Amino acid sequence: MSWIMLVDGYNVLLNWPQFTHDIKGPFDVARNRLIRTIANFAVYHGHRVIVVFDAQKQNLRRVTRKKQDGIEVVYTKREQTADAYIVEWIRQYSGDEHIEVITSDVALGHAVRRLGASVGTTFEFSDTFARTGGNQKFSRPQNAIPDSDPRLADRIDRTTRRQLEQLKRKLKHR
Repeated sequence: MSWIMLVDGYNVLLNWPQFTHDIKGPFDVARNRLIRTIANFAVYHGHRVIVVFDAQKQNLRRVTRKKQDGIEVVYTKREQTADAYIVEWIRQYSGDEHIEVITSDVALGHAVRRLGASVGTTFEFSDTFARTGGNQKFSRPQNAIPDSDPRLADRIDRTTRRQLEQLKRKLKHR
């Protein structure tokens, strides 16, 4: 099943263990490696991916969007956090595809769940990525961890998944 994945770029970069060494060097190199890594994952799974990076301390008057390695990369405008951009993007989205936000930021997770999106932590994303073969471009599932089952969300159709998400939100607000 295909869906839209919004990635809290710097949050993932700083919390994904495989980038620990990279962030000690030039940050743009680490950021570009993260983008390539996520792009490989997106192509393999057929997801639309938007990676959002904070640029709130830069002098950007407006949001900057570009395509890089086949995925959308967004840099926020001055005084706008990636979290604020992600929440606003979800509020304005009017399509029927499911949205998953990849972040380990608890506050952002709560905010996007209230809007109907699901949240995958950096750890969960790292595990899913590892099961698809890691850094190998266009890898295949035979490299998966043998005792790691696919997530339920990977095995149900889009309509059922959306209904379950709506039920979950309804039960949570009681």
